[in-house]
Amino acid sequence: MTVASRRSTVDSNRLVAADAQQSKLRSVEMLADSLLARHLPGWQFAFNRQRRTLGLCRYRERRIELSRHHAAAGNMAQARATLLHEIAHALAGPGTGHGPKWRRIMHELGETPEVTARPDYALNDYRWALVRRNGDTLHWITGRYRKPRQCAHLALRGQPDTLGTVYYCAYEDFLAWSEGTLALHQLHLQQ
Repeated sequence: MTVASRRSTVDSNRLVAADAQQSKLRSVEMLADSLLARHLPGWQFAFNRQRRTLGLCRYRERRIELSRHHAAAGNMAQARATLLHEIAHALAGPGTGHGPKWRRIMHELGETPEVTARPDYALNDYRWALVRRNGDTLHWITGRYRKPRQCAHLALRGQPDTLGTVYYCAYEDFLAWSEGTLALHQLHLQQ
């Protein structure tokens, strides 16, 4: 498979995935609107871009937020549980945290009062790969969501001899290189 045909396949797969993701997000939004109408009339729902938090209750704005990343990666049961968790915060009021009042409301909503959720999925949709070049091989360091500004000044901790060997490239390209479908000289390594 040529690089151009592989990229074309990747692009068409992305479009299908994006449509499925939008459909899922619309379903989560409809569920949120339904739950808010029932439990918190006058409150609004919104998605946010947070990755470490599944949901938020914004008292001042009277808004319940869900991470669009977690909503797209999880299932409807997880989205419902997170929405009810945040609705319980709104009903309990500011400053109550995960105390007895919040727990009682969670029970009234029919949910187990869990303080933190442990998603059964991983968010690994990195856009960028930070790698170390050692001759004709690359060694994975970490994935990044945002493009690094520059990494020519970076070295691995405790290994000053790695200065100047740290690069970043598109995560997709790193995967293609590691699968053998893209040659090292075809990667666009940047410092």
